[in-house]
Amino acid sequence: MKIGIIINFHNNEKDIDPNVFIKQFVKTSHLQFCLVNNASKDNTFELLNEIKNKCCNVSVVNVKKFKSDISAIRAGARYMSSQFDLNHLGYVSINLLNISHHGLKGLIEAISENQQQLLKFNIQELNNRKIKLSLFQSLFSIVDYLKKLRLKTNLLKFNIYAPFKSIIMKIYPIKFNPILKEKIWGGNKLGTLLGKNTTKNNVGESWEISDVNGNVSEVSNGAYKGSSLKQLIATYQADLLGANNFANFGFDFPLLIKFLDAKTDLSVQVHPDNKMAKKHHNSFGKTEMWYIMDSDENADIVLGLKDKSINPEVLNHINADNVDAVFNREQVKKGDSFFIPAGKIHAIGAGVLAAEIQQTSDITYRVYDWDRVDDNGDKRELHTKLAEQATKQFDTNGKANYSIQPNTRTNLVNCEYFTTNILDITNLQAKSYDNLDSFVIFMCVEGKVAITIGAEHETLKMGETILIPAKTNAVVFNSTNAKLLEIYIDDTVAKNIQQAS
Repeated sequence: MKIGIIINFHNNEKDIDPNVFIKQFVKTSHLQFCLVNNASKDNTFELLNEIKNKCCNVSVVNVKKFKSDISAIRAGARYMSSQFDLNHLGYVSINLLNISHHGLKGLIEAISENQQQLLKFNIQELNNRKIKLSLFQSLFSIVDYLKKLRLKTNLLKFNIYAPFKSIIMKIYPIKFNPILKEKIWGGNKLGTLLGKNTTKNNVGESWEISDVNGNVSEVSNGAYKGSSLKQLIATYQADLLGANNFANFGFDFPLLIKFLDAKTDLSVQVHPDNKMAKKHHNSFGKTEMWYIMDSDENADIVLGLKDKSINPEVLNHINADNVDAVFNREQVKKGDSFFIPAGKIHAIGAGVLAAEIQQTSDITYRVYDWDRVDDNGDKRELHTKLAEQATKQFDTNGKANYSIQPNTRTNLVNCEYFTTNILDITNLQAKSYDNLDSFVIFMCVEGKVAITIGAEHETLKMGETILIPAKTNAVVFNSTNAKLLEIYIDDTVAKNIQQAS
């Protein structure tokens, strides 16, 4: 009987001593190892191959484009299940160990010295399950099993186990460095009104919290300053995201949070739903919402098609002569809120400053771009064929009908991907999050507020965003005039919608 063990590496060159690995792996006759190189930029891949060439029970899988830890582990699992006749698969991600070099060495030694006990313990655990799982479904965490093994036996010495001790997350309001995006339609309000560090006149977006590949947010304050959002998730998992979110999204952050400034009209566009995005891009779809923070006189937005019975094929023939006849426009003002489900044609119009909450996705199908050209005289690419497939018709314009009351929570959007409320803070008040199994994001859309969690304090002013870990019990707000968007994922809502659909 053999167990397969998948070990995931990313830029761990300094932690890998090939001699330690080789010495321990040759002792493990009951274990088959798969070392996954997750798009390392250092010499990790070369060191793993050096180990493989000296050990007959070691394989190496090279993931060329960086994936989340759980996706990289799954790549290793697919390889192992296709190549070997294994009874069980275990895994560990090196970057989840809280002591890099000693943690890695201690892990390898613990696995090698206790392979028989680990095997017996795993068999007992799996036999206790009422439902038989496939090899892929029965993936188990090596670190978790070593923890349980140490509690149930005296076989693991404390100094070997020490690297795997629980890490307690420090709870405080976490800020991130904004990621500013220059756009052909961008303006200067993100700098002049929201205080972003730019003097340019074409900045269209400030990505406040992002886990998009190549644009991962970095913490700007407190104990985790300099850490990436990816690193926080890898280390603190459900403490940061919430248990249901971690179960559903693994090591990926599910939302992308932005502020937008449109000096001119954005392109008329549409986003795919999850099914289409998965098929064409191996990505999530994009459902989103806007909260209008400021608008010029007579500013408007595009929302859907004027004629709901029109054939989406018309999107292939939009031009300056028919654009106003095809698309529905809505005038907007400060405080308006709109829900934009995947499949809905839309565009933010000139003169609008907005907060945007969306699924983590950067997939956009442009339908019409107002015939404008870039600095090189080129028009931007359109995606009308894909847009035709993605477009859906909706009965309402998605505008929230709400009346805000001081010091209350008022709902704007409640969907399976996120819930957004608006809080009007005019005095000192505390809110409990004991019963919420989710992180919470606050976007300040007006005024300034002092936020306190335990002994930790942070000031949030208009145009700033903070993330509150799921483990937070209560938050105290103090302001005379502040409006905040409160954003989280309500798993109860998601389940109810999925059951009804």
